[in-house]
Amino acid sequence: MLFSKSARLASLTCLLLAVTACANSPNAQQLERTLAADPELETNRPFSNSGTSAPSTDSARQNQPNGAIAQLPPDFPSEIPRYPEAQLVASVPAENESSPSETRWVTGDPINVVQSFYKKEFQSNNWQIVNPPSGGETDNATIEARRNDLLVKIAIAPRTTSTPPPNATPT
Repeated sequence: MLFSKSARLASLTCLLLAVTACANSPNAQQLERTLAADPELETNRPFSNSGTSAPSTDSARQNQPNGAIAQLPPDFPSEIPRYPEAQLVASVPAENESSPSETRWVTGDPINVVQSFYKKEFQSNNWQIVNPPSGGETDNATIEARRNDLLVKIAIAPRTTSTPPPNATPT
């Protein structure tokens, strides 16, 4: 063992006393901000493997319709059906002509309801369903459709509310 149990306990006690002694000092708020968890970790989730993440500011949300916190790419096709009451939370424009743009939307509705909406919309608006709907009520679901030269891939995933575990402290 590197340190005895009593030495670790004494060190921890000294550290706690030093930190609590700072509680009423002018630097207490600075120390608290330094040691506080990053609030962005709760709301700023990664969007894709490229490292792009969804913006999380309230001011951005107020500037968009339906509480959206991102903007559609300027070349986003208007013929793609949009799920009612869904909020746009992230958008990655196409890097070039051959790469697709990506958008991420959030809704409180179940997966099967969203999937049924897109299936109905695609069928009633002359889209060719390339890959039929797959997935279930709690799994990820997909549907892929084409109209003219436009291919749309819809991936529907359950909204996760789990938070990452806190950092482990060595003992």
